[in-house]
Amino acid sequence: MNFEDYLNRLKNSFATKRDELCRVLGNMPHVTFRYKVRNNSFSPLEQEKIAETLKEDIKVLFPTAKKTA
Repeated sequence: MNFEDYLNRLKNSFATKRDELCRVLGNMPHVTFRYKVRNNSFSPLEQEKIAETLKEDIKVLFPTAKKTA
């Protein structure tokens, strides 16, 4: 599983989670969020914040993630 798979499984609560994540990522526009999901281009700090917000293991959401210092 990766972050995009996780979001696709949400179905009914996707919009709520997307809005929450965009807010915690500095009021990121929805278009930018979807672009980053499609291209798996979240920075390591953004990945950590997403995992923390969703209370999921970063290695599950972003299998290739590297831990920041």
